[in-house]
Amino acid sequence: MAFDFNFLSNTGGTSPAPIIYTYLTSDNRNQVLAANYFNDASPKLREDDLIAVVTPNTELKVRVLSVVGRVVTVRESMAAKDFFVEVRKGNVPGHSLAGLVQSSPNITSGAFQDLWFPGGIKILASGAEDLEIVSSSATDAAAGDGGREVTFYYLDVNYARKSHTVTLNGTTPVAMMSDYFRNDPLVVGASAMVTSSGDNDTNAGDITIRRVSDSASRSVIPADEGVSTDGHFTVPLGFRVFLTNVYHFFPKNQSGEIRKRIRRFDNDTFSTLGATPLYQNQTLIDIEALLPANEKDTVIIQAKSDNVGPISVTSIVEVLIVEDTA
Repeated sequence: MAFDFNFLSNTGGTSPAPIIYTYLTSDNRNQVLAANYFNDASPKLREDDLIAVVTPNTELKVRVLSVVGRVVTVRESMAAKDFFVEVRKGNVPGHSLAGLVQSSPNITSGAFQDLWFPGGIKILASGAEDLEIVSSSATDAAAGDGGREVTFYYLDVNYARKSHTVTLNGTTPVAMMSDYFRNDPLVVGASAMVTSSGDNDTNAGDITIRRVSDSASRSVIPADEGVSTDGHFTVPLGFRVFLTNVYHFFPKNQSGEIRKRIRRFDNDTFSTLGATPLYQNQTLIDIEALLPANEKDTVIIQAKSDNVGPISVTSIVEVLIVEDTA
């Protein structure tokens, strides 16, 4: 099928304001949004006009972005709630969503600490690093009942996205890549995950991805969890990331603070985006402004306890990931 001018009708009004049209078609959503679909309506349409389109399976709102000669460029227009639903369904090119679970069982009083399994402050790499992987359990091995394979998502020194899948060998370290620079949990919501396992269906021990030179941890999959819970991410080359919602969890009878921090690529210093005091509860922060992080920026989540500890603290960060070409 193709655009049929006979089924395009305006809803009234002749002012200079944008005009709302209705359009009935048997074409599907992808056909309607394809380039040049509305070209035959170029004598009638103007920039910023809106078209309510009814197709056999759905209804959609289309905004006219430009009319240049006989070329009409449009984009689907939707409310914020509908937009995020369509992103989750894969209907918005160049956009994706991720939920990053970031947790530490080792938060104590005093200074803020990063939300990640090893606890303390993670010192970021200053250049490419050689990594290896090892488990605290001999069961996590190629023929074991625990985890057998792990996939690690990371960025190299050019901030390009990469991944590495490795077969475990229990408590014996296995060499990985030699070009690691930053974690990339934005692909699947975690930097590292068990992708193959034996009868236990997950990892038996703590699986640590670490620097070869001094065993400094880069990511840890806690026993029986199957995924890492690292509270750090760096925006890959060619992307922007917007923080949309943040959920914070403090355990019963415990209080403290959680804060979000960002280091811009052209600045060596972390700045705080906001600290939230908590007491034995769950807090949702709905960020209407969609806090942006540009390519190569690094975001971390930190917490501290008002009590001696250690206590377990978790934060879930929802992010919108946008390709620069979108």
